Amino acid sequence: MLVQEIKENLERLEPSMAGFQAETIIAQLIDGSKEANNGAVDVESQEFGGFQIKTLVEKDLQKKDARDPAVSGSFTQMIDFYKRRNEEYNYIIILKSRTKGIYYFYTFVLSFQDFLDKFELTGYKKEFKGYVPPEKFAQEKDPKKTFEEFTEVLGNYFNPNNNNIFIPAFAPTTSTTPDDLLNRFNILKFLEKKRRLIQGNEYYSLDTTYSIKQSYVSQIFRDKSTPGPGTTFLGELDLRDEVLKNLREEYKRSLTGKMFEVLDSLKDSVQSMNRYFATTEPYIGNETVTNLNTTSNKFSSYFLKNEETQ
Repeated sequence: MLVQEIKENLERLEPSMAGFQAETIIAQLIDGSKEANNGAVDVESQEFGGFQIKTLVEKDLQKKDARDPAVSGSFTQMIDFYKRRNEEYNYIIILKSRTKGIYYFYTFVLSFQDFLDKFELTGYKKEFKGYVPPEKFAQEKDPKKTFEEFTEVLGNYFNPNNNNIFIPAFAPTTSTTPDDLLNRFNILKFLEKKRRLIQGNEYYSLDTTYSIKQSYVSQIFRDKSTPGPGTTFLGELDLRDEVLKNLREEYKRSLTGKMFEVLDSLKDSVQSMNRYFATTEPYIGNETVTNLNTTSNKFSSYFLKNEETQ
């Protein structure tokens, strides 16, 4: 059932949804939990730390359009992880081969410094300049309160003498902390909220989803034998129909495979028994006895063969 679920997930869903589903499967396997934030879903457990699962397609790694990144997630969720844990963030990548049914598994880690160097977020890193005309403040329900809010939230980025706003371009250093990133983010989100007041920035908006630089993602998977820096090739999963068919036939011939014949028969017995107690129809009672005899015979056959094997 697990193999079938993984196969259906990887073959039928588009990459972002496949990654979402894969996280759910892994969360169940490791007794983890899903944490949603702005639509992005991570799987997290105390044992394994934070990680995300992404499903990519080989041909997509050749894309040059930076606006269509292969690996992305919630910016605030990522920053919150680095604030709470002094650990690297783990990505598990399922790369769909051009050959249908074959999947390559990679993992790579991002330290906080790596993230600083490699993340992209539209509008976050750019310089911001603005000006609030006095008449804009005057039009507010509470002009004084709004002015004080600009002063309090923006701090040194707002000049109360001339109402000018200036936020320099983002220039991280080795001393930059997660709180520094989050503070800048909150300031920019405040400007987005107040954009109606800011001359020349009426349409300013700030995305909440980061992406990893496409140039970095592409080099991670350039070669299975020598993947990119900080990357490990975990292995290959072959779920081609012809491979699974052969495995299924071999499995059915094994004693463990025979066990499912007993379970299927038992299910039929229980279902017919339930119908009998619900209806008390004699023919259903006879059907139940027959099913129970069949189950008993199948189990005896399985048990005796199992004893001989041992």
